[in-house]
Amino acid sequence: MGALWYVALFGLDIWLHQSAEYMGVAAEDVTSRLTELFAAEIRAQQLGILAMVIPLGASLGIVAGLFVHSVAAHHRRLLSRRARLVCVALVVLWLHQWLLVTSIAHYPAVYAPGGAQSTWMAISIALAVDIVPLPLAQAFLWAPLCLVGGYWANIGLRRLWARVGRLQPQRQTPVAALSGITLGLLVGLFALIFSGPSSGLKAFPGRAPNVLIIGVDSLRADALDLAAPRDIAPNIRAFAANATHFTRAIPTVPRTYPSWASMLTGMYPHAHKIRHMFPAPPAGKHIEVKHSLPAILGARGYRTGVFSDFAGDVFTRADFGFQTVVAPEFTLPSNVALGGLKLHLHFMPWFIDMSGGRLYPEILAFERLAEPAFVRDNFYRWLADGQGQPFMAVVFLSAGHFPFAAPEPHSSRFVTGDYDGPSRFLKSHFNADLNDAAALGEATHLRALHEGAIHASDAAIGDMLRDLSEAGLLENTIVIVTADHGEGLYEHGLGTGHGDHLYGRATMEVPLIIDYPDNPRRGERFDTPVSLADLAPTVLGRLSVLSTAPPDLIGGLDLIATPSAALQARPVFSEIDLWFFPPETHRLDGKRIVTTEGFDGFDYDPDTGQIFLGAVWEDAAIAAKHRVVYAEGRKLIYIPTREGVRLELYDPLADPGDLNNLATSEPEGFQRLTDTLYRWMLLDPAVEAVHGWVLPREPVADRAPPR
Repeated sequence: MGALWYVALFGLDIWLHQSAEYMGVAAEDVTSRLTELFAAEIRAQQLGILAMVIPLGASLGIVAGLFVHSVAAHHRRLLSRRARLVCVALVVLWLHQWLLVTSIAHYPAVYAPGGAQSTWMAISIALAVDIVPLPLAQAFLWAPLCLVGGYWANIGLRRLWARVGRLQPQRQTPVAALSGITLGLLVGLFALIFSGPSSGLKAFPGRAPNVLIIGVDSLRADALDLAAPRDIAPNIRAFAANATHFTRAIPTVPRTYPSWASMLTGMYPHAHKIRHMFPAPPAGKHIEVKHSLPAILGARGYRTGVFSDFAGDVFTRADFGFQTVVAPEFTLPSNVALGGLKLHLHFMPWFIDMSGGRLYPEILAFERLAEPAFVRDNFYRWLADGQGQPFMAVVFLSAGHFPFAAPEPHSSRFVTGDYDGPSRFLKSHFNADLNDAAALGEATHLRALHEGAIHASDAAIGDMLRDLSEAGLLENTIVIVTADHGEGLYEHGLGTGHGDHLYGRATMEVPLIIDYPDNPRRGERFDTPVSLADLAPTVLGRLSVLSTAPPDLIGGLDLIATPSAALQARPVFSEIDLWFFPPETHRLDGKRIVTTEGFDGFDYDPDTGQIFLGAVWEDAAIAAKHRVVYAEGRKLIYIPTREGVRLELYDPLADPGDLNNLATSEPEGFQRLTDTLYRWMLLDPAVEAVHGWVLPREPVADRAPPR
């Protein structure tokens, strides 16, 4: 009966939840095309899932059947075959429903309506998020097990006591029942408390210092401000108070892939060649790994690994030199496989809760499942197998990235009011015009979701720092906490997202926090702009290791060894990424040379399934880039347009929204920064200045013209 139930649920999911949706974007033609292109793979995957759920359902049916049989036999009641089947079906339904409700209560974004849903699922979502509080839902997960265990313990104790003759069966019921139920509750409570994985960590004295880099996707610098209205990152803030805190680290590109390439090599994008999120193979696979931090340390005997979830797919698209990569892929086949898992909402409790996300590795790529605990636990498992080697690890937590789909209790922690729009559980749409009456409520709610997501990452970081400390590992570990970029949350008319423009501070300033054994600058804060390209040189400096890269390619500095005056005098640079969709701000109107948007200009490699920007668009993408320099307390932005190049000068501290252009009021400073920015842009040997534009020297002759 249990197997039949699960087969029926399998069919229901396929019928109702088919879609090629990703990040809130879905198209029927894309679904049809992918279904046709990967028909064999889709059939194989679905048959595999069916082969898994049938024994799961059968197992529940067996448990339910044994329970019904034992109850009937114990009470000497004869049930017809039909009655027993009905009772077994009801018990299976009860067990499955509580698994489902508990999972929904913990991961509401996973189950959030994104299209047609069964009435059953809609009722389950309402029950989980509107009626049953999360602690009660979690208790209900164990309630069936405790009650069943207690009942069977009751029967066993009664028979045991009757056998030894201490109590007559007819007089022992209250005592045995109480003992059995108490035993069941204790077993359930023990399992609830101790079900989490042990870190298994221990220190090994006398070896080289370890390196741990913790990245929090989309962590804004102002999240750690002492004057912030809400303490959304208490563990990171506490760590920063006793470390060296650079409060204004500038990403070289405010998008994940090129930003991490700069952090791990110390190079600006024109040097490491990762200019945007989707470089074409083989360039995307052939980053100069011999000059990356994990490659350098791996050659010196370090054990190196990177651990991430959905936004960390960049670590599988380039060889950064890590020996171990536990992160999802982002290829056409992997997205098809993920889509095949997404539609089975009824089995998500087994995919996620019961297996810790390890039953199907593709689930790590699920953008609506931003569970930092899974990443933390993968890191722990790797670290526990270290055999005493010094380690260099990157732990990158994606929860703060849109769609801000953190687990409870973090997701709703900062939500206030009665918002009931489409983004209740996650950012569900993009490029929406929020200039109507609902704009304020939508923006307020999305900010709360983002803050809850950062809080979820912060909790995992608190666990890691505590466990490393208790194991004695922090005493010999260089720890860095930072972000790849920030996140716009509708301030100053700049929309949401990141990487589309260089305005404001929200996307362009992140914290860079460093601590290490015997740190002489512990507790110091630096408000001077620094570059995320400084990360690798700073780590190598603490280890007294020289970079293997040519000096002219290294754009970063050792932040600890460089005097403060030199840091203040040093200019810091950045550039934008591709425009995937029209930006959620009108402030870029007339300021973009549009090449291709969305995925219209993308290709994929049929051998690897890798998705990349078509070669004919590469030069146009470089020519369309906005660039910025931070120097002398100002920021100058280079903006190429069809009508010519615009240069805008701002005071980022006094004018955090970059609303007051100082180009005409500060002509001398404007000219100095213009010269500085052009000198940096022309360090790229592949470009040249033409009438103010910075253009590729040898453009692709047959590329499609910009629209």
